[in-house]
Amino acid sequence: MRVVLIGDSSPSRVGVKANRPKAATVTRWAALPIIALASLAFLGMARSEELRLPLSPEQRQAIGEVVKEYLLQNPEVLRDASIELERRTEQMRKADQAKALTRYRSQLLSPRGSTIIGNPNGSKSLVAFFDYNCPYCRASVGDIQKLVDKNPELRVVLREFPILGPDSTATSRLALAVARETSDASLRARYYTSLMKTKGSMTGVLALSTATGMGLDEKKLKSDLKDPEIDAILRENFSAAEALGVNGTPAFVIGDQIIVGAVGVDRMQSALSAAKN
Repeated sequence: MRVVLIGDSSPSRVGVKANRPKAATVTRWAALPIIALASLAFLGMARSEELRLPLSPEQRQAIGEVVKEYLLQNPEVLRDASIELERRTEQMRKADQAKALTRYRSQLLSPRGSTIIGNPNGSKSLVAFFDYNCPYCRASVGDIQKLVDKNPELRVVLREFPILGPDSTATSRLALAVARETSDASLRARYYTSLMKTKGSMTGVLALSTATGMGLDEKKLKSDLKDPEIDAILRENFSAAEALGVNGTPAFVIGDQIIVGAVGVDRMQSALSAAKN
């Protein structure tokens, strides 16, 4: 699937479905034989004049041949090194996410440009990045409601994250216009649910029709769409998502955990139970 980022008319890098868990994604990490490439690079350096060691050309060539022979006879060394590299990379990724969470937590939990469902003053929070045209986001609506029903202290913050093209962006912009026109939390929650339950593609036109059907003023909504603040909110959401390493939908921030994909209510409840806030 090809996706378009807000404010960018060109397609994003890759849009595919993740195998585990299910999610609509912007990018996909691919395992590369980095260690093997590094080894070959080392062998090349061993034969290069740029390697400034007190060794003769014959000695450098001999070292390269020894290293090459060892790796050919013990290929498991490359495998073990690759596993270790992956482990360290994952550690670094989690450390970066922890720093980003500290930096962006207040923004993520803010009511600015978001729809709040559940307990607005709840002691525990769940932040959901979603796209109205993401089938996995739609599948997660029921899971989120089950969590709200089961956890009276849960405050759910819904963050617009339209990664699946112009229709998604137009819908998110209209939803933000609706947020400007009403402070009725129950109406905004019903509006979100209505859009997510729509069969087929959700567009800005359908989003506007749904809003007017709920009694909102069409002229005011269209006027709100001209306010640059709406696009500013979407840019803020994208910046936060990028910093957190979120590259697909749905994505959930629960405590100190970032979960990407439709993982199911049990997995999300487990994260909630472990979360401090």
